[in-house]
Amino acid sequence: MGTGGGEGAAYAGFLYALHQFEIPVSGICACGTSVFPCLAKDPGHLYFLVHIWKHLCTSGFITDQEAVYEALALLFPALRLENHPARLAVVACDVLTGQPVLIREGSAAAVAASSLWSANGPCIRTVDRRHLSDGSVFGVPVNSAARLFGRPVVALRAARPSKPRVGVSEILIQAAAHRLDDAAELVIDIGLGEGQEDDVNTWFSAGRRQACLWQETLSFMAKEQGT
Repeated sequence: MGTGGGEGAAYAGFLYALHQFEIPVSGICACGTSVFPCLAKDPGHLYFLVHIWKHLCTSGFITDQEAVYEALALLFPALRLENHPARLAVVACDVLTGQPVLIREGSAAAVAASSLWSANGPCIRTVDRRHLSDGSVFGVPVNSAARLFGRPVVALRAARPSKPRVGVSEILIQAAAHRLDDAAELVIDIGLGEGQEDDVNTWFSAGRRQACLWQETLSFMAKEQGT
């Protein structure tokens, strides 16, 4: 699963639909804002997590890093990745070495916070004595998903149309949202139709809609992997 800033609510909508259709997922490899919905323990929690994106400004970046981190700590006070029911791996960037880091354990709130961007650039959090930021700079983590959970791999990415006069940070995050670090068996793009309002509720619905469109294919792929 990729990143994308404010449109990250699309990933929540997609996962919500998978729960509804009872389509099993072997594991999830996420980066950027797609980390948030992956932390939900049940479908109802996904709706609640969508409100996190209310803290995002229209450009898709958080306006107050500490406020969002405090909200995450409140949502996930004791949750650790290794104890989460989903098989979840998060790709982050070690800011001291510039190398990708694959995280499968640690504080969920800290890991999620390190996946955020602000108007000044990526947010940095200390996780297990490493200074980490958003791993989406390495692309949608198809390669890591294949190594950890096997194939087939479904790559999911959401991105809004480019806007005039955007800053360097938004250009970078949008480029990362579209780039795959390896070939995937299926690539699903989530976007908004012309004239649709660019807000979290619309993105959530767009994610659900794409899952509905691909339901039959996803069910077949899950069944094939199970055999």
